[in-house]
Amino acid sequence: MKQKISSIKIIMMGELMVNVPVTLIIIVAIIILNAITEQWNLSVIISSCIGWIVWSKFLKNWVNWGIKNSIEKERLYKLGKYGLINFTKSRIIKEEKTASNN
Repeated sequence: MKQKISSIKIIMMGELMVNVPVTLIIIVAIIILNAITEQWNLSVIISSCIGWIVWSKFLKNWVNWGIKNSIEKERLYKLGKYGLINFTKSRIIKEEKTASNN
């Protein structure tokens, strides 16, 4: 029988798989774009857009990890919301359908 994964481990995996890399990407993109354009506002806007796209991709990986580890979608949604990893339930349902098709 598979042991149940703790809530803190699920949140920490989300932080390590989603939030930390996205934050680093945004910060590095801001620094690089600010050096190129010398326009702080433009750098922040473009970096936020890049971060949002990357967040979407990394969130899929975290949801797939949760599904493969038999975490209920409702629990994954609640912990993702609590850990500021995911905000919408529809993303988890959509990822669950694509993961089950593979």
